[in-house]
Amino acid sequence: MDEQFGVYARLHCAAKVMDLFIKNGTDFASVFERARKAAPEAFDTSSLRNLIGGEWVSLGHQQPHKTPVDQSSIVGPTMRRSKC
Repeated sequence: MDEQFGVYARLHCAAKVMDLFIKNGTDFASVFERARKAAPEAFDTSSLRNLIGGEWVSLGHQQPHKTPVDQSSIVGPTMRRSKC
């Protein structure tokens, strides 16, 4: 497979097989690093911060997140438990 497409994964859907590609520089790690450089105040060491009342805050707990293309683990937003 040509390396210009970057990460390559196969998705088996019913009787069809679809090839999924991520172009170089658009994988989660690359985009995440560019976002951290552009807005470092929106990131904690291991999670995304929430913008509440004009302030970036870390609250809640980290949930596991995976990319739909290759199922690799990624950093996602923290989740708050509801008070129902």
